[in-house]
Amino acid sequence: MPVTTGIGPTIIPRPERFYFSFGKPIDTTPFKGQENNLEVQWQVRKLISDALEKEIEALKRYRSSDDSQGILRRLLSKY
Repeated sequence: MPVTTGIGPTIIPRPERFYFSFGKPIDTTPFKGQENNLEVQWQVRKLISDALEKEIEALKRYRSSDDSQGILRRLLSKY
């Protein structure tokens, strides 16, 4: 859990909204039988890295446009 600042000068943690996403499954069957090939390992790593970055960027866009925050959170965010 990330460290959050308190509500005003108190130690009561300020509510924070978390965003989660499960990306699409990554098909690695084209690489079957090539587990020891270093070049293939880097290709799979790049494939996964690109997919993760895409999901993170989508979550950031959603977070920036999320206007369904509750009134309590909006009030507490001023402190």
